[in-house]
Amino acid sequence: MAHNQAAFETRRPRRWLWRIAIFVPLLAVLAAVAWTWFALSWSYSEGERAGVLQKFSNKGWICKTYEGELAQYVVAA
Repeated sequence: MAHNQAAFETRRPRRWLWRIAIFVPLLAVLAAVAWTWFALSWSYSEGERAGVLQKFSNKGWICKTYEGELAQYVVAA
């Protein structure tokens, strides 16, 4: 019986180690997905801009974006 008891005790830490090895990366992936969803869905700006389109370009190496620059003029009322 003592021999079986020792074998059982050595298995238990390995089982917890596998659970941790699966749970921690899964938790990290879920946190990254939640942060990405939050960052892309939250609107941090509202309003309209007016002006003349001065520059329009396609930028980025990995994430290609179109960016523009407005020439805004102050009109005295």
